[in-house]
Formats: sequence, C-alpha cells, structure tokens
Amino acid sequence: MENEIKSLLCSLPGAVAAARVQKEDLPGILKEETEYEEDINLIKLVNLGIRKIALCEYVFVFLKDGTFRRPPSPTVYLVEDTDWNSDSDENPVCAGVKSGNFETEYLNIDGLCYHIVGEEVIDLNKKYREKTSSFNKEFVLFPERRRKTKRIPAYFLIPPLPFPELDSLRNAHKIGKIMSVSPSSRCDAVLREKYNLSKNPENGTILIGLET
Repeated sequence: MENEIKSLLCSLPGAVAAARVQKEDLPGILKEETEYEEDINLIKLVNLGIRKIALCEYVFVFLKDGTFRRPPSPTVYLVEDTDWNSDSDENPVCAGVKSGNFETEYLNIDGLCYHIVGEEVIDLNKKYREKTSSFNKEFVLFPERRRKTKRIPAYFLIPPLPFPELDSLRNAHKIGKIMSVSPSSRCDAVLREKYNLSKNPENGTILIGLET
C-alpha cells in the first residue's frame, strides 16, 4: 500500500515529492510543533490536525508547488472552546454538526465542538450573511459571535482536513479516515531535512494520515 500511495501522490498535478514518515520520527515532529506553538506570544495556536495525524497508522509527507489545488476548507480558525460534546443530549445545536462540516458556526472534530469566531477565507468571492471584519483579505472575523461569550478566550485552531485525492484507495485497502494538515515552518524544515526534500521556499509541505 505504501508504494501505491506514494505513486498516486507523486502523480498529482503540482506534486513535487512524497515520502512515508516513520513512526519513530513522529514524537520529534510533534515536539517541534509544540515548541513552535509555545513561542507564539500573541494569540494561542493549537495544531490539532498534526496531533490527530500523529496517531494514524500511516503518515506521509507531501511536497507541493504553487499549482497544487487550494484546500477544500479553511486551514485555520479562530475558535472558543465549548463545554459541549456532540454526543450530549444537552447540546442539540452542536450535536447536529457533522464532523468535517465547515459551513456552520460550530466546528465538530471527532465529537469535540468549537465555536467559530473567525476563519481563513478560501473563496475571496464568498458573501457572508452576518457582520464581519477582517485582519486582511485572507482571514475574516465574526464580531457579533464573539460578543456573546466575550469572557471565553479565543485561540487559533488548525484542524485536520480531508485529502480527497486518496479516496479512490479506501475500499481496496480498507482505509477509514484520511486526514491532512499543514505543519508549522519549524516542522516543515525538519521534515525536509529528514526526508531529503527540496528546500525551495516556494514549495509547501502537507502531512497526510490514514487510518486502516
């Protein structure tokens, strides 16, 4: 399966290289990501995606150039924690949010529910039905949502995203979840060095995890 996945990844438009990440390397990669998060002094950052992927049986690093397709949904959100669990009868709103459904005020990731108060703009032509403000053209805030729970601290959350190009392999290899995430610049440098990938700054890395 490993060779088939690498071959498929390398055949994608915009692909530069792909390699399997060895399990013994994952603790060091997570350590780099955690240290990067701790070095940020303004608003807390949590890369939940990389933590989910580190638990997968198969993890790959994928190097892409600028022609690779855009992400299918926001790669970063500004969120508030909720006390809600999607399995709880006390949470009818978030219980109705499917995991991976990004067109909502709430984000459900494996049963954990987050209140979205800002998000990356994927479609620059998207029209929002509520009041917004912007850091820049690539990130939008929802100020009226924030005022409702202003005493709850907000932080940036990087979620796991789908990687639909591998969906064709699901049945043949009994693959369950397929997740992807962009690592931090510090993690990116470690991955390129460890797996002998191009250091061209115009290329970007994606980590992909598969559960069987």
